[in-house]
Amino acid sequence: MKRSEKAGFTWGEETITELVLVGASPAVATYPFTRREEGGDEGTGADWLWWWIDPDGTSFGMLVQAKRLKKKNKQGVWNIDFEYKSGAQRQRLFTTAKKLGVAAAYVLYFGSTDYTSDIEPPEDDPHYGHWNPDAAARNRCRECRRKTIAYLPAHVTLSSNLSADAPRAYRDSVPLEDLAHKQTEFKAPLVIPTVRDKLSAKLEAFIDHQQQGAKHVAHTFLAQVLNHRMGQSTLSVAERVETVPDNQITDAPFFEEWPDDRDHSGQQYFSAVLRGLRKAPPRYVLNLVYGETPYLPNDLGLNEEELKGIAGMVVIRL
Repeated sequence: MKRSEKAGFTWGEETITELVLVGASPAVATYPFTRREEGGDEGTGADWLWWWIDPDGTSFGMLVQAKRLKKKNKQGVWNIDFEYKSGAQRQRLFTTAKKLGVAAAYVLYFGSTDYTSDIEPPEDDPHYGHWNPDAAARNRCRECRRKTIAYLPAHVTLSSNLSADAPRAYRDSVPLEDLAHKQTEFKAPLVIPTVRDKLSAKLEAFIDHQQQGAKHVAHTFLAQVLNHRMGQSTLSVAERVETVPDNQITDAPFFEEWPDDRDHSGQQYFSAVLRGLRKAPPRYVLNLVYGETPYLPNDLGLNEEELKGIAGMVVIRL
């Protein structure tokens, strides 16, 4: 990104995504689908379907849309266009992720520390002191460099006006590398007391303890959502919802039940995240991994129109 900026080029989501995936190979396997127009009128607006897979088969899936930080006008207003096409692109992302039974996420390209040097974050940002307008000082900020590429659970953007508040989107996002690497100091996310009362023992232990592999990815994702929920004032509706019988050993959800709490946007956030954590990867993932390309509409459960915008699949074996 920095080299593009110095050369006067505008880096785009698709170009950076491809460079990142190529750079991550062979540790990360990519399976491009038939070329489609990204974000077409009837498409999902999503870039890649990601699956993180443990040796024992435990897996976490998410549908990822790439967004870049850009200036909206000549006055220098920074923007991340989550509301593209009046929110229709994001709604298709949610709809398709739900149909696939995975979480929905944004990967955010903030660019180099030079590119973002004149952005000021909210004063309540715990990293406020890192946003030094002096580029040399910003380059010494490890957290700033790590957030060159970050991620954000997609439904968090529904209850926050993050399109017009790029610094807050920066604050709420997490460096992408944190998905695969454990924190040096584990901190369990806070859970609203009335919601915690409805957690099963299995789910409560999952939330309160550091996880490994695909469960770590899911835990990091869920922790972000739970921390966001703690900052909201709406009353919780925390009835428990059953998903599948405990003895099912297919690609069923890892958890058999979770609270039916909803955030400001009305999203059932436990379901939106934990449906992506499976006891085993779906058949279409195994077909790709072992060299048998699936007939996508049948194996993904999507029709041709719903497949528009999905560039391919990313498989990370942990």
